[in-house]
Amino acid sequence: MAHQVALLDLSHREYDELRSAIDAVGDALHDYIEGTERASMASAPPRGRIVRRIRATLRRELWGLSLADAEGGLLPILQPLLEAAWNIDELFVGVSATGFVILLKADHPDWLISHMQAAADPWTSIHYQLDEDGASNWRITVSSADGGIEPCRLFFVLPDAMLCVLDEQAKSGRHRAAALGLKVQHFSRITVYRITDEKSLICSLRLDEAWLGEARRRVEGRAPR
Repeated sequence: MAHQVALLDLSHREYDELRSAIDAVGDALHDYIEGTERASMASAPPRGRIVRRIRATLRRELWGLSLADAEGGLLPILQPLLEAAWNIDELFVGVSATGFVILLKADHPDWLISHMQAAADPWTSIHYQLDEDGASNWRITVSSADGGIEPCRLFFVLPDAMLCVLDEQAKSGRHRAAALGLKVQHFSRITVYRITDEKSLICSLRLDEAWLGEARRRVEGRAPR
């Protein structure tokens, strides 16, 4: 935080395929680089140049950029990673009310873009669930006020520091109140950005006040669960 560095958490199970592909392709690239150096000996290109070729090739294939350093011979090695990225489709970057940068994965990216293009910001509700394996699962449900756009869901994980706060409060017997408090404090508003060459979109996801009031009544025991 002091250096304004945003670390995007990819530990959610939604990114299992991507993480596995990164591991496999990383091992394959390591073997490729070492093999190139052994075969060429003194004439082998510096590793920095090879890294630039890898980056250029990924950027060309993923974003269609025309880069001189791109190398077609690297495609067989990079293919599993490219396919995993294509399967994920588009991701979105959000900033919480307290400045945390979070990575949002939509179950229907096109529907979220439609919500971002609408004249009014959508309604949202935020749900937290701790899975049996200990993984945290946060979900935002996004819907339009008039129902004219299909609702969609966004998934994300939180920084460990915030989860530790939630866990400590849960141990004190105030789990439901703590979870609701975290939502209000940090996620009363999430600003989502989508920047392209053609059009930049900014959308505010605010907690649905009706949903928040109902959640408060349930926590306080004034409504059926």
